[in-house]
Amino acid sequence: MIINYDKHSLIIDNKRTLINSAAFHYFRCPGVETWRDRLSKLKACGYNTVDLYFCWSYHSHKQGVYDFTGLKDIRALLDLTAELGLFVIARPGPFINAEVSLGGLPEWLLNIPEIFIRNKKDGDFVYSESYMKALREWYSRIIPIINEYHNIITFQIENEYFTNEAEPDYLQELYDMARSLGVKAPISHNDALSVGLYSDIVNIYAFDTYPTINLDYDWKGFPDSFGVLDNAESNLGECCEDAPLFIAELQAGWFDKWGGVGYEKIWTQFKKEHINIVTKTALSQGITMFNHYMGCGGTSWDKLASSEVYTSYDFAAPISELGIPRENYYKAKEINYFLNSFNFALTDFISEGADVIGEERENVFVRLRQDNLNNCKWLFVRNLNKDTHKLKVLNSYNLNIKPFDMKIMPVGLNLNACKIDFSSFEIFGKVAKNNHEIIFFIIDENSEIIVSDYDDFSCSRNCHSEGFSPKNLSNSENKQPDRSFVSLRMTGKDTKDFDSFKFAKQDKTTEFIFINPETADKTWIFDNKVLVGPDFLTDNFEKAAFSQDGEIKSLNFDKGMDWETKEVKVSQEETLPELIDWKSFKCSPEIDLNYDYSSWDLLKEQEKLDCISNEVYDDYIWYKTSLKHVPDQIEINAKHCYAVYFNGKQIYAHDSHAFEHGHELSETITINVGKKDLNKSKNELTVLVQNLGFDKGFQNELIMPRGIISLKTSSEQADCEQRLKGGQEIKAQTEMPFKASNQAAIEWRIRGGLTPQIEEWDFAPEEDLENSSENSYLIWLGAKFRLVENNNKYNPLFLDLSEVAFNKADIYLNGSLIGRFWKSKGPQFKFYLPEEFLKSENKLSLIIWDREEDSKDFKDYKQEQTCVKIIIGNIKTFSLVSI
Repeated sequence: MIINYDKHSLIIDNKRTLINSAAFHYFRCPGVETWRDRLSKLKACGYNTVDLYFCWSYHSHKQGVYDFTGLKDIRALLDLTAELGLFVIARPGPFINAEVSLGGLPEWLLNIPEIFIRNKKDGDFVYSESYMKALREWYSRIIPIINEYHNIITFQIENEYFTNEAEPDYLQELYDMARSLGVKAPISHNDALSVGLYSDIVNIYAFDTYPTINLDYDWKGFPDSFGVLDNAESNLGECCEDAPLFIAELQAGWFDKWGGVGYEKIWTQFKKEHINIVTKTALSQGITMFNHYMGCGGTSWDKLASSEVYTSYDFAAPISELGIPRENYYKAKEINYFLNSFNFALTDFISEGADVIGEERENVFVRLRQDNLNNCKWLFVRNLNKDTHKLKVLNSYNLNIKPFDMKIMPVGLNLNACKIDFSSFEIFGKVAKNNHEIIFFIIDENSEIIVSDYDDFSCSRNCHSEGFSPKNLSNSENKQPDRSFVSLRMTGKDTKDFDSFKFAKQDKTTEFIFINPETADKTWIFDNKVLVGPDFLTDNFEKAAFSQDGEIKSLNFDKGMDWETKEVKVSQEETLPELIDWKSFKCSPEIDLNYDYSSWDLLKEQEKLDCISNEVYDDYIWYKTSLKHVPDQIEINAKHCYAVYFNGKQIYAHDSHAFEHGHELSETITINVGKKDLNKSKNELTVLVQNLGFDKGFQNELIMPRGIISLKTSSEQADCEQRLKGGQEIKAQTEMPFKASNQAAIEWRIRGGLTPQIEEWDFAPEEDLENSSENSYLIWLGAKFRLVENNNKYNPLFLDLSEVAFNKADIYLNGSLIGRFWKSKGPQFKFYLPEEFLKSENKLSLIIWDREEDSKDFKDYKQEQTCVKIIIGNIKTFSLVSI
């Protein structure tokens, strides 16, 4: 594949190509079959490209060790893109953001001496040879794999990079490194600030734009939020005089955070109106490369998530976390099918605003472009008002534009057998063979299409229905009308689908078929075929999904002009798996008094308790010590959730997980130690800390320690031995002045990870578990369920914890961590059960960590009928029909 480019577009194998892409996180959608499903749905949606971040930390947990097998087999992923005929935008970072921990950088970087990650410190550029050496290691592993594939159309270096002075050194070295390792594709960089950063280094300047990020307000009340898009061509065109404008991330949703509003609320902001407006506004600016971020939602399973976000990364994307298309998917499909029918890769600005409609209208955006490939003009009109606006466009045509709508309308479009002088009906798509073509239009009330330059005209038996009124517009007074000028105006609300109008000219035909928006959602065009009826297509167009009885109406244009219809009956039987054989056990012997922790590691430096200093990156870390004397107070700073135990009893618990303007807040807290909890001779101090991930690194420093950041004791005499295996955070109980004891006498030990490991618990005999600990602070709760495989059903499942009594839990499916539940923080209560981890016989396990004083006793968890209110649910079941 030969890739060239100029200021208008990419030119792939000598053909101008508009790139309509969608972002997909393979690491959040584990499994080859899941990849096939999601990529097939993107292809069916009309996207010709998929955007792939390659996540360094996902493939390397230890310096020099890389894993590209199994769930991490990116060759299998790239094979699928080639099989499906998708181009690839390759983005291997090293930093990707993506709301993943450390922005996708591996944790082992944090332990390299004198490293400045991303060559930055406090916003200033600081070159770091040790960082660049590690980065070369990553590039030398990932780039050769990417180079094996010939469908790579761009290669992005870094992501959203900026420093206070925008020094070019780092980006230039990355560019040179990529070229030296054999990258042939055009190289880009994504500028988060949209100000032209590093455009003189890369081949194709790219930027991202997110008009709607403050979810406290409805975007419909803030028309100025589209300002970056509205002025992209004029403001950023000079950044890429020899290359096309590229939106590396065009908003198609937004992420939620711990304590956020939830994706059901976010979804209300990103329905079809939003993706319609941002995409068409981008096209009005001559954008010929755009990438919807995200195309598919995903799951931050295991330890993927940054500290800011919870498990679900649904993003309100066109394809949900569970793989079900949404309303914005169908609108994206509508736009993509139109773009695939009429190539927008070579257009020029003509005029805008009052020059087109004769007056300025508040919150009405108008732009006219010349299409040099289709030899016509395209009129873009957007209405961000709450009422319909009636306009006179180009001094000739009437247009009604609905509230918060945007249209792309042809002006002077020459077709096989006629010419569209103007149409306020939008085009959905086209199929064509030789001299025959079918154009599909979307029915819109009070719209009009004016057609000329044809020899003959006929309409279907429905064309004189209540909805359409064909009208000859000839000025001739002859009895025989001039059949070269006709207007089709929609005047009613109840027009039936598939009203048809056929034009002929010599041996050529052009047929117009009008379909309702609801029918357009279920209309699919691929390989010169049209399929009407399914909810979605998957498995590379081989299967159609139906949620209820219906029919498939199909046309294979390569074989003929006749439609075929087939009824589809959907099985109404739906049986959801039932959780059975509930068991629960105490699972935190580390808290017990006299627990043997001698095998734990001593801290590398006793005054440094954090995870980075001790190279312990588990999500749970235990700390433990023996105190020879009694402390009066403890001063602690820890991240993120922690509890402190004295002699097997919890004395305090806290969640230090607060953010302000995107910055994580630090909390140092002083607590009093109750004398009743202590022994006169020997006392044990245990701290358990849960690390919810590192910062994503967009605007904050990445080297931000987790675990216990600092801990000091205060007493008249202090001499203790302390060992570490994890930690947790605490709130202030007193404002008394804190006087630290001699901390040098304290010896900590540390160990990462809960005990026992979840895989061991899943298969251990019950008699070995029952007496594993004396306390009930951590409870292992497990159940089984059976799943009957049915390849003729699409039925994604979730675990529903909406009615449980406990507050915090980690969720494991057959040994894999698939979710973190935090009831009081929220907002996630339903957790996707990824198909890749499901088997015919399944084991569900929860580690419940209740730290509230009024939490239920261990015995309460044994009463499954009254206390365990956990069920498996689904959104909808689809029957899959072979096409």
